[in-house]
Amino acid sequence: MAMMSQTPPEGLEGPLVDVGDGALARFDGRSIQNALVLMDVASGDNWWLAAQMGAKAVIFLGAQDDTRDQFRIKNIPTPLDFPRFYAPPETAALLRQAAARNDSGRVLVRSHWEHRLAENIYGLIPGSSPERAKELVIIEASYDAASPVLGLAPGADQAVSASMLLHMAEFFKAHPPARSVLLVAVSGHGQGLLGTRHFLWALEGPRRVFRVAQRELTNRQNQVQELQRLLSRPDPLRPEADQPLSQGVVWAYVVERAKDEADRLSREARDDRVTMSRALQYRRLSWKESAEELNAQEQALAMELIQWGLKDLEAESKELRARLKAVKSGMAVRSLVEDYDRVLHLALSLSSQSGILTLSEWGGTFPLREQVYRMVRDVALSDLFRRAAETLAQETGEPPIFEETERHGADSGSRAVESSGPLCLGCDIGALSTCPSFSLISANNRRTYWETPNDTIARLNATLLESLQRTVPPLMATVIDHPALRQSCRIGIEGLASVEGRAMFIRQGELFPDKPAPGTIVCALQGNSMVRAMTFRDGSFFIPAVANKRVAYQKLILEPYGVDPESGKIRWVADKVQTSKDNYRLNIKGRLANTTLVMFPCRQTDVVGIV
Repeated sequence: MAMMSQTPPEGLEGPLVDVGDGALARFDGRSIQNALVLMDVASGDNWWLAAQMGAKAVIFLGAQDDTRDQFRIKNIPTPLDFPRFYAPPETAALLRQAAARNDSGRVLVRSHWEHRLAENIYGLIPGSSPERAKELVIIEASYDAASPVLGLAPGADQAVSASMLLHMAEFFKAHPPARSVLLVAVSGHGQGLLGTRHFLWALEGPRRVFRVAQRELTNRQNQVQELQRLLSRPDPLRPEADQPLSQGVVWAYVVERAKDEADRLSREARDDRVTMSRALQYRRLSWKESAEELNAQEQALAMELIQWGLKDLEAESKELRARLKAVKSGMAVRSLVEDYDRVLHLALSLSSQSGILTLSEWGGTFPLREQVYRMVRDVALSDLFRRAAETLAQETGEPPIFEETERHGADSGSRAVESSGPLCLGCDIGALSTCPSFSLISANNRRTYWETPNDTIARLNATLLESLQRTVPPLMATVIDHPALRQSCRIGIEGLASVEGRAMFIRQGELFPDKPAPGTIVCALQGNSMVRAMTFRDGSFFIPAVANKRVAYQKLILEPYGVDPESGKIRWVADKVQTSKDNYRLNIKGRLANTTLVMFPCRQTDVVGIV
C-alpha cells in the first residue's frame, strides 16, 4: 500500500534460484532460505511461497506478453516488508543464465517518497455562436501513464486520449465550435485519477476553503521568512534592540526543537545510557523559560538546534511556495470557468486497439449505492452521438465509429461492449459534481497492456489510430454544436467531497498530539479507489474529490504510515485507539470532512505463512 521495495545500503546478496512460474512443485529440492528467487511475472500470487520459505527477495522476470492482470494480482493491501523487484526481458534472460550456472547475485535498490508538484494543462477555445458561446464543454484526457515498475511506464496506447486532445485543438482552431470548449490534459491518472480530482474540486469546492488555505499559507510563509531572518543573525539568542519581542519568537522555536530532539533520542535510546543522557540534556533545555537562563553547554545545544532548524526552514519555505502555487492555480481555473455555464464534462479513455467508441457513465472507482447505479443518465446523449456518427459515416464513407451498448437500449446485436473489470474513468469523479459527466471510451477492449512496461509504441494499431484521428474531432464538433446537447445531458449526482486532516505525534510525557508527523503516507481507500496523500511539514494533508455518504455505501478508510527513508520499513502508524474509529473510517456527510490521525513510532515485524 505504501511500501516501495528497496534494499539496505549494502544491498541484498544470495544464490539465484529460478522457480519459473512459481508452482509449488518448482520449489521441490531447492534451497530457498536466504536466496534471491527468480519468478515469472506470469506466476499469479505464487511469490507468497518464496516469502514463506525464507527467501531474501523475489525478482520477477519480465516477458513481452506480461499483462496488466498479471501485475495487478501481485498488489497487496498491506505494506509487507518482503522485497520484490522486476527485471525487464533482456536482464531477465541474463539472470536466468546466471541461475542455471548456480551463480549468486546482489541487488541494490534505493527509493523514497517525496512531494512533487504535477500540473494539469488546459486551453480554452471560445465559442463562435453568440447564443451558445457562454455554454462550456470540458473535454479531458490524461497525459501521463502509470506502471507497477517505477520508471518503466511507456504508456503508448494510454496516450491515445492525450494525442486526440491535440488533434481536437487543431481541428477546433480551423473549425471554431459554436459552444466554448475547455481542453484539459490531466496528470496523476495512475494515482487514483488525482489530476481529475484536483481539477474538479477546484471548480466545485467551497470558495472559503481556497481563501482560507491561501491566507494560512501566506501567513506561515511570512512567519518562516521572519524566523529565517532572526536565526541567521550572528547571535540569534540575543534580542534585537528595536524588536525586544524577537527573543521570545526565537526561544519558542528552540524549545519546540528541543522537545522534538528529546523525544526522538528517548525513543531510540532503549538501554543506551549515552543517548539517554543526550535526550535528558535537550529535555532540560526545553524547560528553560528564556535564553538568559542558559549556561555555556546549553547555549551550545541551542545554537546546534538553530543550525539544524535553518535547513528545515529552508525546506519548509520551498514547500510553502509550491503549495501556494497549487492553491492559486486552482483559484485561477475556477475564475476562468465561472464565466461560463458548464454543459458537459467528457473524459476520454481511448485505445488504438478498437475502432468502436461508446459512452460510459460509471467506471469502477467508487462503491456507489444501488439507486445511484440504477440511474441511466446517458441514453439521450448516446443517441445524439450515434446519430452524429452515422451522419459523419455517410460523409466519409467509413463505418460509424460510435455504437450504443445494450445498456443504452441497443438490441443484442450491438457490436459495442463496455470494458469489463474495475476500469476507473474520469467520469466517475465528474459524475459526483453538479455538471453532467460521461466518458467516451473505446469499446470491446480490455486495455491488456495499459499500466505495464509492455504498453509500447510497437503495440499501437497505426491503422485504427489514424482512423480515430480523422473521425473523432469532427464527431465531437458535431456533438458540441448540436442545439439539443444541453437537453441530452442529465445533471450530476452531487456527491463530491474532500478531506482535510493532520497526522500528529504525542510526545513522550505529553497528553495531546501536538507534534506534526511530516512525510506520513495517507492511503485513502473507497471501493476500487485508492488515493495517496503525503503530509506536509506541518502534518497536514488533503485528499480531493471522494464520494460522500449520499452516493457511496462504503466509508472512506484512511491508513497512514511513516516510511523510514534508509530501510524503507514502516516506522510509525496510526494509534487507532487514540485516533478513534470515526477519524480514520470517515462517513462523510457534507462537502468537506476534517480529521486528526494520532501516530505512534513502531518497528515493523511481518509474520508470513500463518494460517
